[in-house]
Amino acid sequence: MQYDKFIWSYYESENFRTYFYQGGYDIAKFAATVGERSLNDIEAKLEFKNGAKVEIMVYHTLSDLKQTNIGTNIEANNTGGVTKIIGNKIFVYFDGNYQHLATQIREGVARVSIERMVFGTNIQEIL
Repeated sequence: MQYDKFIWSYYESENFRTYFYQGGYDIAKFAATVGERSLNDIEAKLEFKNGAKVEIMVYHTLSDLKQTNIGTNIEANNTGGVTKIIGNKIFVYFDGNYQHLATQIREGVARVSIERMVFGTNIQEIL
């Protein structure tokens, strides 16, 4: 259930489009920077180039994250501390600790990269 109305903006880097709402620009910029570093490390280890932009949805709190209606038919709930991923979208929240946020982003980037490597990104790759 959504209690607050969010006005979204985004910060774009080479491989990421990071969405944020009021007061979240600095967190979004940090998320994109961590995402880029993580993606470079993961691609080198997996020897796989991701190729498509990953979207990071940054929320200020866990309660804000739980209000999202994106993917509600896919996953009904999200356990605290677990990064929610739908397709190429990573949902993270900031609890005041940048290290926790960086861990969520690294986990999400790794999972998206592995899913793309295993399952592909389009119907031709999947088949």
